[in-house]
Amino acid sequence: MEFVDREEQVEELKRLYAGPGGKMVNVFGRRRVGKTSLMREFVKGKAHLFYTADAKAEVDQVKALTDVMADLFSDAAPFGHFTSWPEALEFLLVRLRERNKKSVVVLDEFQEICAQNKAVPSVLRALWDRLGEDSKTMLVITGSLISEMRELEMGKEPLFGRFKGRIHLRPFTFSESSLFFPGRGSRQRIESYAVLGGMPMYLDIGAASSSIWNTIENDIFNPNRILYEEVPYLLGQELRDPALYMSILAAISRGLTRPAKIGSETGIKADTVSAYLHRLEKMDIVGRAFPVTEKSPEKSRRVSYFIKDNFVRFWLRYLFPYKYLVESGERDAALDIVKADFPGFVSQTFEEVVRDAVRVENSRKAIPVPLKRTGRYWDKNVEIDICGIGQEKGSHLWGECQWRNERMGPAVLDNLKAKVAASGLADRGAHYYLLCSRSGFRKSLVQRAKAEGVILWGLDDIDRILRGYCCCLTGGR
Repeated sequence: MEFVDREEQVEELKRLYAGPGGKMVNVFGRRRVGKTSLMREFVKGKAHLFYTADAKAEVDQVKALTDVMADLFSDAAPFGHFTSWPEALEFLLVRLRERNKKSVVVLDEFQEICAQNKAVPSVLRALWDRLGEDSKTMLVITGSLISEMRELEMGKEPLFGRFKGRIHLRPFTFSESSLFFPGRGSRQRIESYAVLGGMPMYLDIGAASSSIWNTIENDIFNPNRILYEEVPYLLGQELRDPALYMSILAAISRGLTRPAKIGSETGIKADTVSAYLHRLEKMDIVGRAFPVTEKSPEKSRRVSYFIKDNFVRFWLRYLFPYKYLVESGERDAALDIVKADFPGFVSQTFEEVVRDAVRVENSRKAIPVPLKRTGRYWDKNVEIDICGIGQEKGSHLWGECQWRNERMGPAVLDNLKAKVAASGLADRGAHYYLLCSRSGFRKSLVQRAKAEGVILWGLDDIDRILRGYCCCLTGGR
């Protein structure tokens, strides 16, 4: 996989590397998010040791580390093999201190090391305090178990206070993911993002295909390819009781978005469901939403959970319930189900992309009303795709998105205004309207929008806004 983007994270690592003294850095994020690629890009041209741990026994892990050390210290006298992590780490830090040169040590998948020897964080703290703090070594530990990696920094943990930097590597946004598809138009890039989400490995697989439909057919709906079992693998690698998490995700994918309803559907107590949802939030698989008008979201009862990872959402919606068709040789029937439902599925991603474009235009002061918050609005009666809360009291931006083959007509504007009126917010200050359509607009709506000051965005407009924000989406990979 070629290295794409992550400029901000590379620059932060360079800044830490350039400073005086020893540095310990914590880099964490979900599996497949690109931690190893980031670190391999960063260490290019630098004296470094790069060790990736796996689930081997401690003696085998340390033997592998010793082999890597032999490459870094090729100019030194030979040294024997070690049998434990404390021995190996002490030798490594002593030798680096004696070497007295700028060096980077990457311990990749650190949680695998700790799984074999739980004393390693305590040992590392003592060794770092004695040998690393005032050395020229930059020690980077990376891990995929987000909760465990975060806990390393907490007050009761051995490595508390030792980290000079931390990077939580997250999935790519739509704009960033578009870098993988420089030859595809805006519609195709949105559809690709809707299916694959922002994980670099998934995007790289998609980039190797001629179209997103080729990816769906040959990589996702194919029992011989890695994406076919990716979601069960992800849950099994990072979570205890993966079957319970799968049940929760399946319930959300069927439209059950409240903890009580999820608990009722799965047979899990509501307070336990909330703990599971919190873990999935930390993994960037699930998100939590509130109406943007809520003044105290943390106290609101109108919380709604949704599947944040687009690939997981696609997998649960189309592969999970129809695996029996694929495995019984009726893959075409499963693909027909996807094709019939696909516009509705992509529409949710389209709304997300448009909300991002609104935020970008607001940051450029290109929206008629300056906004302090942007999101969705819903209550018992209505749902509105876009709601921006204006800085001026009572002012709002309201918007609707349409991912359909036909051009948008005036009825959509009438319906939007009716929903705003039903919200009870229509009589408070100035209101502005935004309509977004995949297929353009009817002439009658264009004329009316011009007369009423309504903003109309087609795919080209959204593309222009986000291209400018992401520097250059067509600059190659």
